[in-house]
Amino acid sequence: MSWSKIAGSGGIASGGSTSRTSFGVAGNAVGSGHVVRGTVTWGDATVGHLTSVTDNQGNSYSIVDKIADTAEPQSIASFWLNAITNAPTTITAHFSPAVTFVGIEWSEFSGNDSSTALTGHGGQVQRSPGTAADAVKTGTSFGSSGDLRSGGMTTDDTGSVVVTSGTGYTTDQNNTPGGSGQVSLASEYLVATGAADATFKVASNTPCITVGMSFSPASGGGSSGMKFRRTLSTLGARMGFRQNQAA
Repeated sequence: MSWSKIAGSGGIASGGSTSRTSFGVAGNAVGSGHVVRGTVTWGDATVGHLTSVTDNQGNSYSIVDKIADTAEPQSIASFWLNAITNAPTTITAHFSPAVTFVGIEWSEFSGNDSSTALTGHGGQVQRSPGTAADAVKTGTSFGSSGDLRSGGMTTDDTGSVVVTSGTGYTTDQNNTPGGSGQVSLASEYLVATGAADATFKVASNTPCITVGMSFSPASGGGSSGMKFRRTLSTLGARMGFRQNQAA
């Protein structure tokens, strides 16, 4: 089974300077057994202010990396959950105390199974990444051949900065605000052919934080195992038949 993006959603909270203790975005119901990955950003440098990520069906998501730019300040976190079965539609980040400049994005993929695991992750702050292709990056290579590798990034500074995906990546969510006073939040994905960074490009040289994760594909081991057991059964029957003949 190959990886396939099913759906996704994302958004930046309106009124960036408004304090809030939670922010969520709704999308299509997640299909049974699928995996969800995502990114959340908020406007301070205390990573512990993000307390949890949950959905409207009571699922709790694993938070992987929390990274802060203390100079701005702005923070980002990556999260995921495998093998979801109860069709959630809204994923929400929770904060304590209340924070400002909040955004969240998430997307759903098939191509996983119950054995799917987090195979790598990383991220970094770049105060002056430049505007070249792939200049905005995780700074860490991760993902094996066949893994789903995803990246997420936020601009630390406010003001409608256009973000594009890195070389070879497909754009996932791209929440570039239409006005000043907001951060940008974007994500991307590809099927890995080996370890590499998640990379982006920004239209203006602004501080950014980037995170990424990779996930192992469905194992496919069950089918092969069944065939092997049938082969042993057949072989045993044939051996028994020959022994009976010899007797």
